[in-house]
Amino acid sequence: MVHIGRPEANKNRVRAIDVLVALCARGVDARLQIIGGQDTAETAELLARASAGGVRDRVEMLGERDDVPRLLVAASLLLLTSYYEGLPSVVLEACAVATPVLATDLPGVGEIARLLPGITLLPLSATDEIWADTARALTAVPPLLDDRRAALRHFVRSPFTIENWQRELTAVWSRPPGKHR
Repeated sequence: MVHIGRPEANKNRVRAIDVLVALCARGVDARLQIIGGQDTAETAELLARASAGGVRDRVEMLGERDDVPRLLVAASLLLLTSYYEGLPSVVLEACAVATPVLATDLPGVGEIARLLPGITLLPLSATDEIWADTARALTAVPPLLDDRRAALRHFVRSPFTIENWQRELTAVWSRPPGKHR
């Protein structure tokens, strides 16, 4: 699994560790790569939590990377455990390559899920065990190359590409005042 984001409390990386602990407790041979900037204090906290849960050897702190697309394709799951998000680009990136997404049920992520397949939403209030069981189910069958091709085609037709977003925005701002859809 991968968790991608800045080292901010909002990203809730601790929850990602807790989900990993719950997965491994179920006998799943899971690993977690945490990708993104690192804060010394947060990294120490995350690794201590992983050690306490018996999964320290299953956590990799990869830091900032320029090969995130490759890492997303290689990942069995994108885990997004944030407390809040706008429209998270990492979810769009995962959808474009058919990497399953397990994410906090937030409005922006829900908007993406309404238009793109491959996203499962859970409330933060769900237990680590529910998150783990859901992650396990989502990773049971890895996407095939044809799945990845179909996901990319679907993404290109979505409103989330730069070109489609620009076209929609231009259409909105080109309408005469008072003319709405």
